[in-house]
Amino acid sequence: MIAALLVDTPLVLWARIAPERLTGGERQALDNARSCYVSVASLWEIAILMALGRIAHDQRLLAVPDGFDLLPILPIIAGR
Repeated sequence: MIAALLVDTPLVLWARIAPERLTGGERQALDNARSCYVSVASLWEIAILMALGRIAHDQRLLAVPDGFDLLPILPIIAGR
């Protein structure tokens, strides 16, 4: 079992709008993780993609997916 999993932006998008794009390994990792996290940076990136017209404007994509916890960007992380 995976203790914690931080997913990247494409995985967040695929899980929400194109779950068929997830590989069996990705699905298994999500299912086996005790905790799943999405970074606020991923939500920020999704907002940028919307503003650029690269993905549809859908405010639901900016919500933290069910079963995930939001991982903030802390000052110590931003300064690295």
